[in-house]
Amino acid sequence: MSQVKYLKFLLDKTCFSIKIDYVEEIIHLPQITKVPLSEDFLIGISNLRGDIVPIIDLKKRIKNNYIEISELSRVIVVNHEGEKTGLLIESISAIEEVEESKITNAEKFEEISSKFLEGIYESSSGSLVGIVNLKEIISVKGRKKERTVEKQIAETTYEEEEISIEKYGKKLLTFRVGAQLFAIEIDFSREIIEKPDIENIPSKSEDIIGVFNLRNEIIPVIDLKKKLEIKTDFEEHEDHIDKIIIFTYGGNITGLLVNEVEEVVDPLKSEILSVPNTFDEISKKYVKAIYHSERSGEIVFVLDEKSILKEEEIAEIDKFKNEIESHQTQVERDESKVAVFKLSDEEFGISIEKINEINRLPEVTPVPKSANFIEGIINLRGEIIPVINLRERLGFERKEFDEFERVIIVEMGGQKTGLIVDRVTEIKSIDDSMFKEVPPFLKTSVERDVIEKIANIEREKRIITILSVDNILTKDEKKELKINNKIKKEVKENFKGEKEVNSVKKEVSEAKKKKTDDKKKEKTKTRKKRGSKKKKLIKAK
Repeated sequence: MSQVKYLKFLLDKTCFSIKIDYVEEIIHLPQITKVPLSEDFLIGISNLRGDIVPIIDLKKRIKNNYIEISELSRVIVVNHEGEKTGLLIESISAIEEVEESKITNAEKFEEISSKFLEGIYESSSGSLVGIVNLKEIISVKGRKKERTVEKQIAETTYEEEEISIEKYGKKLLTFRVGAQLFAIEIDFSREIIEKPDIENIPSKSEDIIGVFNLRNEIIPVIDLKKKLEIKTDFEEHEDHIDKIIIFTYGGNITGLLVNEVEEVVDPLKSEILSVPNTFDEISKKYVKAIYHSERSGEIVFVLDEKSILKEEEIAEIDKFKNEIESHQTQVERDESKVAVFKLSDEEFGISIEKINEINRLPEVTPVPKSANFIEGIINLRGEIIPVINLRERLGFERKEFDEFERVIIVEMGGQKTGLIVDRVTEIKSIDDSMFKEVPPFLKTSVERDVIEKIANIEREKRIITILSVDNILTKDEKKELKINNKIKKEVKENFKGEKEVNSVKKEVSEAKKKKTDDKKKEKTKTRKKRGSKKKKLIKAK
């Protein structure tokens, strides 16, 4: 008779098992990224050594009760038809061999619906064990079969000599709602402002929390935390102010309330992944893709712009705006969009048209014998980019970098260049009438070329100095930005070396795990043999 090995585990004191061939690893509960508006049994997704793996609460899935996490709780990572999924269970029981002839129909198993089981068998202890039907557990009805996240990552390859830098073609604005990261395509964001005073209005939709006046324009505000049912809280830092993204789609203008705006990124095609099959229809309605950053390893849900506003919400907003605007005189204005940032306590800006992307500051490699304001070079998805410390360049006192630093990627003299700033505060639309010429006394100073114009926003009592990207450096200084091929090669080799080291670490880890698993199996066999001998002795007596 052929024997089949099963991994036995407990759910609510009931024994279940999975064929050992499907089991890739058994781990403690990893860090979880929650999925908005998902099935209640889907805890979230996790990055397991580069694989994006959905994690399911198996007890909630098959018995409709949540698992109480304890020290014994584990996640069984299974691979079923090429799809990796994590199953959260209460505790591991044993690995046992079962004769195929002893596996019977699952209908006798009264604990759960038989559709979740392939069959049952009686264990050596005499208890009934249900064999989990992975296909039914992992499937979510009403979905077309797609290439999964796991398959796409597996298919992502790099050329041996050059790192692939094929772009996705659409820039993303990433932001945080609660503890989770989301993104929208930058083309749908008009500007970003700090949360103003919001006036409550009667609304049928709980997601619409009110309106505010932005330069004589009535903007309705949607609370994304409510809309996406985010239950985690945002960890606020000192002086934190929530942000409003002015979102435009289909002629509608809406403010999206978020906790923090993170970056503007120009992702690689390989970093944009399909939504896993385990997401339910509601989640798929809001999330159209997943951005998995190769640089930071973070998982970002890319929202579908079509789903952010419901038809009834649009109708309600239009009705309210029409009532307000019928009493107002509309004036057409020309505006310019500017990324506003701080150096020390001063506000500066750069035209958004000059900016490729805005990123958190990655690790910077110093360049020997370079000018003081050249901080070094960074590796941004395979591109080697020089970075300028804008504090140094503009004569501010140098300071230690912290979590709020950002690097603004611009084109400077035909060379992609990063500008390190203290923090990016907003992307702002400024009425062209508010821009003033550079004062005459500055025209004789060295700053005359660096400063393009000055925005005087009287109603906010703010002055924002708009910098000329082309003139931040002189012609001679721009020559220093040219990175020689030797340095480029060294940085790329280091990058490849890091990948190789990580690969070796993974192999060592897997080898150690296999050794540990083999020892466990050997111990299990030994215990079984001892138990068998003990039974024989008892019978003999």
